[in-house]
Amino acid sequence: MVRRSVAVALGIVCIVLVAGLVAGLTYSTIIINNKDVTYNDYTATHSHTNDEFSTMVNQGLNYYGIATLFNYTLVADGTEIYQLANSSSSWNFSATYAGYVVVRVVSDTTVYAQATYTSYVGSIVEPFHYDQRIDLSPTGFGRFEGLFPILPSTSAQVRVGNTNLSGEVRESIFITYIF
Repeated sequence: MVRRSVAVALGIVCIVLVAGLVAGLTYSTIIINNKDVTYNDYTATHSHTNDEFSTMVNQGLNYYGIATLFNYTLVADGTEIYQLANSSSSWNFSATYAGYVVVRVVSDTTVYAQATYTSYVGSIVEPFHYDQRIDLSPTGFGRFEGLFPILPSTSAQVRVGNTNLSGEVRESIFITYIF
């Protein structure tokens, strides 16, 4: 049989639990009512048309895309060129945001890519000059690929070339600026 002191202790615990449940429900009801009042006050003092709201949402998505390097611009999209031996071709573009440039080339011979730009980001007096040439890495089946970092610049240039000693080279060029 249960001792009387244990029964009294269990009764007190039950009373405390019921009181806590009642207090929690009361508090939740007050919070819900306050949210309704806050919402009604906000809608009374703030109004946006659907077009304004859509513009704000699109701006937020654009900033999210930039922050996650999800946006891109095709500088060259499968441009087919014929180059003479030991020559190159170039593409100019503006880079609004920091990011990187992906250069992909389909060719029968090894190729190189060179990225150049001048950026004034973070510079008080002297601009930052970038000029990097790399031999593109083969990725299989005559495809070559390379990456370059890029800072904002109004005069970015990517050059793709070959170092053959003779003949003509046919290449398909894909250049993507990702920001």
